[in-house]
Parts: sequence; structure tokens; C-alpha cells
Amino acid sequence: MDGSGNVHAVWAEDGEIFFVRLTDAGTTFSPGRNISGTMELSATPAVAVDGSGNINIIWEEDYRVVFTRSTDGGNSFSTLQSLFADPAGISESLAFAVDGTGNINVVWEEDWDIRFARFSVNADGTLNFSISAKNLSNTFNNGTTGFSSAPRIAADPSGGIHVIWEEDFVAAYTRSSVGGAAFSAVRMISDPAGFSGGMDIAIGGTGTIHIVYEQDWEIYSVRSADGGTGFSTAQNLSNTLLVNNASGFSATPAVAVDGSGRINVVWEEDFRIVFRRSLTGGADFSAVQDLSIASAVSTLPALAVDGSGAIHAVWQDDDLAGNTEIFFVKGE
Repeated sequence: MDGSGNVHAVWAEDGEIFFVRLTDAGTTFSPGRNISGTMELSATPAVAVDGSGNINIIWEEDYRVVFTRSTDGGNSFSTLQSLFADPAGISESLAFAVDGTGNINVVWEEDWDIRFARFSVNADGTLNFSISAKNLSNTFNNGTTGFSSAPRIAADPSGGIHVIWEEDFVAAYTRSSVGGAAFSAVRMISDPAGFSGGMDIAIGGTGTIHIVYEQDWEIYSVRSADGGTGFSTAQNLSNTLLVNNASGFSATPAVAVDGSGRINVVWEEDFRIVFRRSLTGGADFSAVQDLSIASAVSTLPALAVDGSGAIHAVWQDDDLAGNTEIFFVKGE
């Protein structure tokens, strides 16, 4: 999502990465374009727009992390650059956030550890790394070797960096208030007696941290108003939803907070994409809304909000004929 309300979406298709831009309040789509164009296997793309309107995209390319950017609204993209290439490592499951100064903060999984790097882009397109491949997870393992995956990252209005990931089936959290030079001790966010997986993090305009995660096939929400020192009691967002009059199977949540502090959450529920919103800072949430179309298997939702507070959601749909498509919906 850029400052003009245009939506920028990326996805993997047949081993390549595609990009599309939605303009005119989400009513006009640019043609999908292949921005990887290599013979390598490309997967897990992520996109973010910085304060100057540059479109920054990273993805996994044959177990390496690669980067490209567009400075002209997606009409053209820079030459691919490989980040943190370790020929002995396997890099995957990545995410990134652009902070208020334009620095790009990246997290990824490499050989079951979570790595962090921070860089800026010079005027000539070269990359300037201030931090490269810092290991965030190797000190948190309950006395045994940790199994770390699925990281997510967010930057707060003060420049703080917040990272979550799955550590031995527990949602783990750490933060940095010094630009990633040092991070706090890792703490568990979810119940260690449960099995936690897919998760997401968003920061509100006042700095409140909102985290959603899957645990034992339910979706939970926690928040922190003190920069991550303490978190609220976990709230189950999915246990009241019955799809087709059966118990819900919930996974892959995503969260976004708008300028008014409204918290928007989507997730996959029995292969449907559902939505809830909180107008009270997370104290309570609206009734569940089903966003999916009929007769389709819906998965992998993503969510963004624009400056007017409009909600933009995308997800993958597999219909009964075996076709896979990317769907988009906008809500006010």
C-alpha cells in the first residue's frame, strides 16, 4: 500500500514471482508481470512501499534471499541483487519492514535459526548494510537446540524493531530500540503447553504492538502498550466461529492497524477467509465475516489498510476445477 492508496501485490506462480498494481481505489489492475524471470525456483515474496514511494520486494530464489525495487510505481524494476548469500546455508521463510528513515529490515529463516539484517539503498542502487545476518534465535532454546521458523517483523513510529517467530512450536518475541544493533532477551508470547504456528505482527500509530498467532487450530490475539515489556492476556478470536455447523479449523492469521487504531484481522477458517475488527484497541472484536466465494478452497490471506482506513485483503483460491487464482477484496 502506498501513500496514494494504490495496492501493490506479489505472489509466486509456477516458480516465478509476479507483481500487480491496483489503482483507482482498487478498481483498476495493471497486467501481472514476471519480475523474477530466472530459471531458479522463486517463492515466498514480500512487498513494502517506503516513504518515498519506492516499491521494495524480496523473495527466496533457490534458497537465497534476493531484492529488487521500483522507483517509478512498478513500471520497471532494478536488477536483482542477492542478499546474505551463504553457499552452505538454506534461506527461506522471509519477511521485511521499511522503517521511517527508509532502512529495510529483513528477517528470514536459515538452517533453523532466525537471522536479521538492515540495509539502505544508495542513489546508484547499491546496497549499504549496517547489519548483516545477525542470529536472533540461537540463545533461546530452553537448554536444547532450538527449531526456529516463520519470522515476521514490524517497525514502530519511534524506529523500534519488533520480531516474532515460531520457536519449538511457541510464539517467540524480541525487540530492538537501537536500530537492530542489539535485541532484548527473547520471550514466549504463546502458551508453551500448546502448539503455535502461523503468526503476524502490526504496530499502531501510538506504538501499541498487536500480535496474532495460531495455536492448536485457534487464532489468538495479544497486545502490548509498553513497547513489548508486557503483553495482554491472549484472546481467542476464532472459537465462536462455526463454519458449516462444524468446529472451526483456523490458521495463517494476518493483522493490520489503521490510522484510527482499529485492528483488522483475517485468517483461514475451514478453507474460508474470515475477518474480524476491533474498534476498542483489541478489548473486543466484531462478529466474524466470511470474505470467500462459494465452492473454493481459500488459503494464505494477507491484509493492508490505506490512509483512509479502507481494508484491502488478498488470498489464494483453488476452485473445484483445479484452478488457482489470487483474489482481492476491499472494505470500508
